[in-house]
Amino acid sequence: MSGLFSVTRAEPLAADELRRVDAYWRAANYLSVGQIYLMGKPLLREPLLPEQVKPRLLGHWGTTPGLNLIYAHLSRIIAARGREAIYVTGPGHGGPGLVANTRPARRSAQHSTRRTRMPSVQIADAQAVTRALAHATTAASHAPSIHNTQPWRWWAHGDHLELFLDESRTLAVADPDRRLAILSCGAALHHALVSLAADGRHATVTRLPDKARPTHLATVRADARIPVEASAIRHLQTIALRHTDRRPVQSTAIDAQKLGSIAAAAESQNTSLHVLRPRQIFDLASATDHAQKIESEDEAWQAEMDHWTGGDRIPGTGIPDTVVAREASQTTVPGPEFGHPGKTAIADTHHRTAVFAILYGPGDDDLDWLRAGEALSAVWLKATELGLSVVPLSATIEVTLTREAVRQLLSGLGHPYLVLRFGVVDGATVGPPRTPRLPAERTVEQP
Repeated sequence: MSGLFSVTRAEPLAADELRRVDAYWRAANYLSVGQIYLMGKPLLREPLLPEQVKPRLLGHWGTTPGLNLIYAHLSRIIAARGREAIYVTGPGHGGPGLVANTRPARRSAQHSTRRTRMPSVQIADAQAVTRALAHATTAASHAPSIHNTQPWRWWAHGDHLELFLDESRTLAVADPDRRLAILSCGAALHHALVSLAADGRHATVTRLPDKARPTHLATVRADARIPVEASAIRHLQTIALRHTDRRPVQSTAIDAQKLGSIAAAAESQNTSLHVLRPRQIFDLASATDHAQKIESEDEAWQAEMDHWTGGDRIPGTGIPDTVVAREASQTTVPGPEFGHPGKTAIADTHHRTAVFAILYGPGDDDLDWLRAGEALSAVWLKATELGLSVVPLSATIEVTLTREAVRQLLSGLGHPYLVLRFGVVDGATVGPPRTPRLPAERTVEQP
């Protein structure tokens, strides 16, 4: 607590600040007296009658003014220094004072002051919300996105964020309907919500708030303080660890309990995860191979990949050569293709123990794809916490013909959003470097 009470200079309070602290203190004292002595109606708008006085007093006036004075000045110090603190007192006679300071919404407070809280405290709350929203956009910048395009743009306002799809960072050939771009924005949205929860802020989310503006994907309002759950802190820490590791997996199998936890993470975001059976993996392999051949023979697709991958990509975005394999891996399901060989060596192993799953849901509208992105984030964070790698495979989703083939693997359960590969990678070796990120000024706008 030394940082809270450290003094930089000793001088009297300014007259206006002293007046406001004194007004708050007197209001708290008035409420305290009302609690100690009266049965009700503390505003005294009519003559006080004997039956309105408590026959047995609860609390003691002698300790209350001092407690209220400390509360008022602590509020001033907390606001001035931008700190958070807990005021702990004994459970004795001073109870009315603490209750008086936590009843700002009651009408009795209006008799002495129109402000239910000190203006300085309100300012401190606003500053805390602004910091929480800034933390949220920072966490969102680490979200996965199709070919690392980072197609989101945030507008930061006083107590809320607006999430938009940035059409300048979408794939016109590989993703003409912008479904995968919206999914990417959904992942960023979930990352932001994780950050707010870890900051102890309840968030109210309105998805697709303006039908006239289809690029306006969500509004996020940070409102009441909430208890910080250990899981929220763990998820926030995992955001910094999460990355795409395309190396072949080890021979260690994934147990059913872990897969169940990952599926539950998807369900928490109104999306489902269908784990493929061994025979279905061969069908997926055929569809993936077909999709990659179709795209590789498309000159427009090749030009788009050249724009987003390799050494000439837009700074801060795309897939660098250091995470692209030198040659096609000898695995059942082909890995991601980026139109050219990279620098990462491949192993002579097959991912026989890898688990392939389809992220899917009941609808195919923008809202469904946005929720699918939130599910992707939840699934990826949970898998990372369980020591598993995740590789998104989007080729079969990008090509209409093969997307229908993937849909057939769901046997009518819903629409496929993305194929995911789960596995256990070699933790003893250094994995590929992480993909770059855009600076905040490219993805966050201030009013």
